[in-house]
Amino acid sequence: MQQGRWAFAFFGVRGVGSLSSLAYAVGEAPALGGDWLGATVSFTIVVSVVLHGVLSTPVMSRLERLRPAA
Repeated sequence: MQQGRWAFAFFGVRGVGSLSSLAYAVGEAPALGGDWLGATVSFTIVVSVVLHGVLSTPVMSRLERLRPAA
């Protein structure tokens, strides 16, 4: 079960939290440069989606092999 928790932690929802934090930061301090921050957060989310898409099959296959037979 511990391996499943690690996988969930790795593949958990992060993009929504990043967008929420971005919206709050830009709303509180517009001088921070919302365009630059938006581009940075968007790039990070895209890289995360691609990385997780590539890694999801190998990680889930490994978890399946480690699961005890029922």
